[in-house]
Amino acid sequence: MGYGQGWAPPSNTVGGGGSSGTASPKTVAKLTLLNQTTTLSVNLYTVPAGAGGLYRLSCYAYCTIAGGVTGQVGGAGLQMDSFDFETGNGILTNAANPSLTLPSNNVGQTYEADTVAACQAGAPIFALLGYGSTGAPAMAYNVHFTVEYISPLP
Repeated sequence: MGYGQGWAPPSNTVGGGGSSGTASPKTVAKLTLLNQTTTLSVNLYTVPAGAGGLYRLSCYAYCTIAGGVTGQVGGAGLQMDSFDFETGNGILTNAANPSLTLPSNNVGQTYEADTVAACQAGAPIFALLGYGSTGAPAMAYNVHFTVEYISPLP
């Protein structure tokens, strides 16, 4: 079976059996955005042909400029937007972590979250991350996203 973009899915063999592919999970996309002052909706990856399966989206954000009164990253929490492996319907998963409220003068506070979804081949994987800030200056944050391929589905 051919896999788009010169990519083969990870193998998950146990014991002495032979395998092909790479160790699982496999990082397939990374993105770092600096000094953000808005809500994010970012297309991080498009699942290659023949590579539908479980994907994990991870996020690590930290405050670089405290909001004048309040600042908040996460909103409804980290969300992953894609298309379901089995039905092809749009899916929106939510990370278990709630949003992080960053009080004034709290530079360095972090927000970490991850979420998993079964994505079909050809589907884009978007990261959605909320934001809010009141007072001057506006809160700013840096964020790192990672998309990993976990395993195929039957």
